[in-house]
Amino acid sequence: MSANTMRFKATIKSIGKPNDVLQQVKMRFRISLFWNDPESNIPKMKEELKLEGRRIAKYNNQNIDVPQVALINSVNFSETSKAQVHSLNNNGNGLLRWTCEYEADMKQDMDIKDFPYDIHDLKLEFGITVWKEVGTTYETIEISPAGEIDNEKKGDLFGKVEEHVRVVGFERKGLNCKVLRKDYGALSQRMEFYIPIRRIHTPMHQNIVMPLLLIHTIAILSLAYPIEEVNSRVGSLLSIAFLEIGIRFTFDRKLPTVDYSIYIQQMVNCLLYTLLLLVIESYLLYFFIIRIFEGEELQLIADIIDGVSAFFCHGTIDMDCNENEGSRQEGRSVG
Repeated sequence: MSANTMRFKATIKSIGKPNDVLQQVKMRFRISLFWNDPESNIPKMKEELKLEGRRIAKYNNQNIDVPQVALINSVNFSETSKAQVHSLNNNGNGLLRWTCEYEADMKQDMDIKDFPYDIHDLKLEFGITVWKEVGTTYETIEISPAGEIDNEKKGDLFGKVEEHVRVVGFERKGLNCKVLRKDYGALSQRMEFYIPIRRIHTPMHQNIVMPLLLIHTIAILSLAYPIEEVNSRVGSLLSIAFLEIGIRFTFDRKLPTVDYSIYIQQMVNCLLYTLLLLVIESYLLYFFIIRIFEGEELQLIADIIDGVSAFFCHGTIDMDCNENEGSRQEGRSVG
């Protein structure tokens, strides 16, 4: 590992409830930065080095340049413990560690179009903002996760999420990381830590989705009315249609406010549209079979058309649910 490689390690201590509207989440974490300075000649020691400002650490009369860490996707932050620099020198490799604990509101990219089956990555992005002049030790800086050389204990090389950490309303997985190499201007590389989370959809599924599907199935069964009783059939369909509209308005107030339709809204819209189509189908059948042809022998044709319509409406709902279940299955492999 080259001397000019900066290695990051993150320990996540708490995660607040994600804000779907502001696209933010409050997190408390400790970030550590490891680098090698073979010219420092500082022995391994338990005591921290004295920091002068943010850029210089002192050992006796020697000044050690401290790389500056940037919290790239933070909206605001505060230090919950002071920054420290330690010498972890091992066999003259000049290993140094800077560490600090923060509490910060971290900006996220949360697309909730699959709500309540949505999956996200909670991200923390870091970089190095102070660059050395040409010809010095850190003229070019490579970024990477911390490795075995940086850790006195085995396991959790580049960091971890502490076991007690919970994300309200979500299931979480462990910590992952990757290096982003793009043209960021002064920051040519970024270190990204991310935690895959999946919304706990069971309450919404059991209390909203399943009752809606059962009510909708009852509405479709109203096609069992003979076409001569079109008013009874249409009355049942419209009653349940208005019930679905009421349910939609009720839970809309509790949904995240976004400028696009989310899955649960699209599903209720689909249920409503199919009921209205069945109302139109019922009146058309009544008009042509009873009013125009006036033939009881055509009742069989009406029953067949009703059956095809019911099958189409139920199939549309089933296909939509299966498609969403497929996306959830794909999401389970994340992280």
